[in-house]
Amino acid sequence: MIERKNSLYPLILILFILPSEKDEWVNISEQELITKKCAYWFIPGHSEVSTTNSRKKRISISKENLFNIETLNQLIENIMQ
Repeated sequence: MIERKNSLYPLILILFILPSEKDEWVNISEQELITKKCAYWFIPGHSEVSTTNSRKKRISISKENLFNIETLNQLIENIMQ
């Protein structure tokens, strides 16, 4: 993610918080895709730097980064600029 943060197509991490019951996680049909509970997004900031640790990196995701349709549109608009 760090290496691509300034590229034409940066990576966006979307973290889903799912219900405890697996059969409630997602409903899919030809008309819609519905995920239950909520999700948060993360894009590395300018101060984030690469690390030699190739397995783990602890990050903090603000609750303000709630993933919804407005956020999706805004993220796509920012990437396409």
